[in-house]
Amino acid sequence: NRKVPTFEPGELIALMSAGAYGMVMATNYNSHPLPAEILIDGDQVQLARKRQTFQNLVEGEEG
Repeated sequence: NRKVPTFEPGELIALMSAGAYGMVMATNYNSHPLPAEILIDGDQVQLARKRQTFQNLVEGEEG
């Protein structure tokens, strides 16, 4: 268990190690868009996946 501060909407956090809980286990449960995913190798940072927008989430919905 880790103690973390209270976060405000719009703040960014970095989880440096999530074990088996990565994007492969992510869902859109309760219509929560998926976060961005970045790769860090030393001082190199690369965007692996863009943050999902609400528009991305509802694309293809009918009605």
